[in-house]
Amino acid sequence: MIISTFMCINLFHAIAALLWIAGLRRFMRPFSPLILFDLFRWALIIPPVLILLRLFNRGSEGPHLIRAELWARQFFLSKPLLTWLVLGLLIGTLLIFIFQELIPFIQIMGRKQIPSHAPSARLKAALVRAKAFYREAGILSPRISHLRTHSFPAQERLAALHGLGAPVLVVSDGLVEALDDEELEGVLSHELAHIYLGGNMRMVWIWIARGLQAFNPVSLVLFRELTEAREAACDALAAKLTGKPEVLARALLKFTEDLEATSVTSDDPRTRAGIELRRRAEIHSTQTRYEALTGELTYVRITIWSAPLQWLTALVLGGMLWIVA
Repeated sequence: MIISTFMCINLFHAIAALLWIAGLRRFMRPFSPLILFDLFRWALIIPPVLILLRLFNRGSEGPHLIRAELWARQFFLSKPLLTWLVLGLLIGTLLIFIFQELIPFIQIMGRKQIPSHAPSARLKAALVRAKAFYREAGILSPRISHLRTHSFPAQERLAALHGLGAPVLVVSDGLVEALDDEELEGVLSHELAHIYLGGNMRMVWIWIARGLQAFNPVSLVLFRELTEAREAACDALAAKLTGKPEVLARALLKFTEDLEATSVTSDDPRTRAGIELRRRAEIHSTQTRYEALTGELTYVRITIWSAPLQWLTALVLGGMLWIVA
């Protein structure tokens, strides 16, 4: 019964956080993409932290709007058919996490290191110019300033941060060949924005928090929304710093062309179906980002907000969720 109680508490917390964020987005327009990413981050991290606090504070619980322990006991004992349906939903959500997130993550970690070579003079010059945008805005952190880049021989148009503590920006030769100088600056500025938002290390902690709630379908929604908000925030920051959102949008079109031209080859039909599903999701995500850059111009609404405000937001959300259940 203790496990079912904590599962109910986690579900109530995730629902309350999602509704709170939805309300803020509706009534506080325009909304900065950076703030939206941070809200989803706290919405995933705070619920498991509150569960741990309850484990150490079981004898002196305060007032709550929902008595999760009573609700769980009543639900699981009096409604057996509905209980099995809910358990099926939770197990299905757990399987989605295992097959769509955990297994691909293990496969990526088990891959051999990609053979790389020194970046071209053109790529190094574009990275210097991208860092200059952050210096002019006053947000050039040491991690951004000391970032190194490598190239790897592939015709796919790829750019990503590799590593945790001291990440390296890896860029495919195909991407450098496909983009002009301005587009390359925009893409590299987008990748530097990932470091500004915490880089791969922060995403690992967020992913661990997601894994602790792998059974929770609302947490699944929060995590998918977070990944979309993260890319939108990086696009918005890169577009604002460069002052050329149309250039980044043009580069995204070239990414879409590359994804659409990619053929899925695998002897295993399940592997082929999974790859095709991820490819279509990436195409949809890239098209959504393109529309954001060319439509409402969200880069104008970017807000660089301080760490004290971020922690204040976490305290407000944490206090609200503690009272909920």
